[in-house]
Amino acid sequence: MDRLTTLSRLYGFWRPSTLVVTALALILMITGCADNGTPANNNPSVKKILDHFKFYKVEIDLRDGRTPLKLKGQFDNGFRDHLLINMTHFGNPVSKNNEGIRDYNAHLSWYKLTCTQEDQKTAVVTNQFGRDLITVQFSKGLLAPAQKIEPGQKFPKGLNHFKLYRIDKFRHFKPRVVTLKDQFDKHPIKVKLIKPEFLAVPVAKKHAGKYFPKLANADDQNHLVLYRFKPVKYNVTRTVNDQFQGGDLREFFAKYLAVPSAKPTVIDGLPKGEKPHKPVNPCGSRY
Repeated sequence: MDRLTTLSRLYGFWRPSTLVVTALALILMITGCADNGTPANNNPSVKKILDHFKFYKVEIDLRDGRTPLKLKGQFDNGFRDHLLINMTHFGNPVSKNNEGIRDYNAHLSWYKLTCTQEDQKTAVVTNQFGRDLITVQFSKGLLAPAQKIEPGQKFPKGLNHFKLYRIDKFRHFKPRVVTLKDQFDKHPIKVKLIKPEFLAVPVAKKHAGKYFPKLANADDQNHLVLYRFKPVKYNVTRTVNDQFQGGDLREFFAKYLAVPSAKPTVIDGLPKGEKPHKPVNPCGSRY
């Protein structure tokens, strides 16, 4: 049974007139639910503000020294001291399942932070894949707005910094196959998302005497959950610029899909019958 027939039954129109069919079709198109094979959003409660991002593990000539900075996000009572080490990944905006790209200038440099143990949080996250209950405790990275140095590219506007938390436990996500296409793909590629590994929370940043505020919409639908898939190698090189080091990137391996998500809702306690999570090798490398 198609969607128009289903809606017709719901509204008492078993044999809808042409006018009713037209009106219902317009409603479906406007709400982004038209059956075109790739729904714009499987969860209407999540408004898409951010693009999806495909993150590549990259190689870059490292520079000596660690950069001190202060970050404050949803899980911080005040600004927390961190040390930024080096860039490990780079994020391109990507079209998932032919949903398109909102901002072709939006790129993110992923910098490793010294691993910091924070208060353990159990929270509900909601995105196009539904709801999941996750546990986070260790901050391990910073996503910073970046510019890809090539014709037509500009530094992104309206893009937050994000603190990356390792997801130590999740409860409901099931592996699934999606198609991805970004600047480096001639045709969409299929990847199987294995599991969620990082939560990206918008943060305000203090660095080198400057203050970078968290954007006004950051507490709405402006978070990211990063899902890992089997690495895919790309024979490309790029030069990027950001507020830290940037540089010449090489050895691109696509590894994560970042999915726009609603602000996590922290819950008190744990699900019934569940014991407190004790992470194994909490600051071990997982990139």
